[in-house]
Amino acid sequence: MYNQKLKERYRKEKESYTTVSAYYFSSLFKRTEPFEEELDKDASNFTTYEIINMYKTLAIMSLDTIATMNSNLSMYTQWCIQENLVNDYQNHYLEITRDMMASFVNKLAMDKKVVSREQVLDWCQQLPNPSDSFCLLGLFEGIRGGGYLEIALAKIEDFHDNIFTAYNGREIKVSSTLIEYAKQSNETIEYQSISRNMEKEVNLIENGRIIKDYPNVRRTESLPVLRRRTQSRLARIFNYMGILEYMNGNDIRMSGVIEMINFRCKELGINGRDYIYGIGIEEIKKQYDFKVVSSVFMDKFGEYLV
Repeated sequence: MYNQKLKERYRKEKESYTTVSAYYFSSLFKRTEPFEEELDKDASNFTTYEIINMYKTLAIMSLDTIATMNSNLSMYTQWCIQENLVNDYQNHYLEITRDMMASFVNKLAMDKKVVSREQVLDWCQQLPNPSDSFCLLGLFEGIRGGGYLEIALAKIEDFHDNIFTAYNGREIKVSSTLIEYAKQSNETIEYQSISRNMEKEVNLIENGRIIKDYPNVRRTESLPVLRRRTQSRLARIFNYMGILEYMNGNDIRMSGVIEMINFRCKELGINGRDYIYGIGIEEIKKQYDFKVVSSVFMDKFGEYLV
């Protein structure tokens, strides 16, 4: 994090009079860091042109995400001005209008339902809660189950040596990044709302699982209730990212399948068609609990395969 001590001081001071999410600020400043390093100055000193260039380069897919990011950077800059840390004593984030923000949205990317692992990881970085990032990346890597129960019932002890063992005994290979999100979620008891301009933060209830309970949930839980909660969470995630209109949980899952196919094809030195009509049927079933009908899959996703 660029100027880490300064940003930590800002976060601690803000915590003294309002409820904030440390995870969100870490995520926010991780996104500004490459631009700060390139320009060799803190984000609070960015000019209007530099701010615009940052937003366009980030290729964010949601207007609300840009607005939230700009609002938080504006508040940070205002604090820096009060601390006499801004060279021209101007908060240039205030010059960024909502109409301008709309022009920064990456509309081309919004048309794509098949997304890469890189894109999913980028979305995970934009999300202010590690539990939401865990859900999104977990789904991409193959954790799902009927009605998303493998996600809802996941516990931190289910992970061992990059293997996740679901409640039903199914074993799934997972990345170290996903395990890190699982650990962060398991240790985080605050949840920052990702709707209504992030106006609310709640303290979660410990339940022994990676995805903690909201304080208003009933203590008796049925599987259908857990399914609906996870589905609602994913809808909020997609809405926050500005992709709800065209993206759903199955799209993320199938994007993961395509990513796996292309990765395995490169390892094996074969093309996607040979994989889908051969060893891929069993490997995809094992990782994603998805039964591939080769001809149907090729008709729908063949253009995305190597």
